[in-house]
Amino acid sequence: MQSAGLRASMSRKGDCYDNAQMETFFSSLKTERTEGKTYRTRDEARADVFDYIERFTTRSAGTRPSATSARLSSSPRWG
Repeated sequence: MQSAGLRASMSRKGDCYDNAQMETFFSSLKTERTEGKTYRTRDEARADVFDYIERFTTRSAGTRPSATSARLSSSPRWG
């Protein structure tokens, strides 16, 4: 990190909440979007994840579909 001019950001020892938001995001990404999917190319995967991120950040948490409802819906996710 030093060679790139970056400084590590660390919370106090034992603080388990410092990364909770990112852990929540990646859990949602995996369960709502990529779980069980097979991408033919890296570009296809990249485009799908980009689309998810765009939709994730433009909706409030209360309006995002749950992983269960997204799987059960016959219409496109986010439709």
